[in-house]
Amino acid sequence: MERHIPLLVLAPPDRLPTGFDGLRAAADAGQAPPDAPTHALPDRREAAYDAYFRVARSGHPPALLLAAALRETLRAVRAGLPEAAHEPVFDEVLAVAGLTGPSDPAPDLAPVPGPTALRPGLTAPLPVAADGLARWLHGHRLFFALIQATTVGVAQAVHAAEPAAADRGAGEAAVCLRASTAALRLASGFPASDYEALVRPSMAPPHQPLAGFSGLWSADHRALIDQLRAWGRTPRACEGSAAGRALRAALEEAYAAHVGVCRRFVGAGPSLLGGAPDAAATLAELGTVRRRLLN
Repeated sequence: MERHIPLLVLAPPDRLPTGFDGLRAAADAGQAPPDAPTHALPDRREAAYDAYFRVARSGHPPALLLAAALRETLRAVRAGLPEAAHEPVFDEVLAVAGLTGPSDPAPDLAPVPGPTALRPGLTAPLPVAADGLARWLHGHRLFFALIQATTVGVAQAVHAAEPAAADRGAGEAAVCLRASTAALRLASGFPASDYEALVRPSMAPPHQPLAGFSGLWSADHRALIDQLRAWGRTPRACEGSAAGRALRAALEEAYAAHVGVCRRFVGAGPSLLGGAPDAAATLAELGTVRRRLLN
């Protein structure tokens, strides 16, 4: 697998802010404190998932990390994949997060002394590379930043004291979730033969320490599902507001896209996780279960 990809530095998902105001403030943030150690995810599968996609977790302020990750992963994907310019929903996310100002590099933060020093965003310039494996890796890293942004929006909806604030959070989450679907399209925009020959083997032993590699290992996915479950239990979600319906539609679109990618790359075969013989059908069933969280 490609080893020259720079680290993407993200916050542990359970430390994300509960609204976009923090991201908007972080866009203009100054120097961060130097005592920001790396953060090891305790779950071995989540840690292995991060390692595959070259994601590191840091103790820097979470809003600052996410603001930098959104800017830097989008800049990297747009530099390497010209078709990303035809996805206007990415600019909608930048507007939602308050990052529509000049696309300057992330603030020059004081790193942690020693070999574990991490800076927000990407730790090195991203080379332009659009082969199948590079697309898979870089597109997913943009996807992760957008999933974190979606989680922030849903958390805002969950914790809002007023219906208008809850609707704003749900609507902003819907924008970010639609953008994550666009990122998935970019990540998977290569021939199925490349997936079979390059990508799938890179996610299995002996290239990976654990068998059964799966998107279900994603710590950021876990955190998003937790917030969606909490939102589905709120009175505002049960009232069926327009913003809530938009979020549900975005979730349906996301799972439909995942099923489509799985069907194109795996056909009617099993996933690396194993279990059911038809991975795409299983994923479709999972999507149905997830949508019920918002009923």
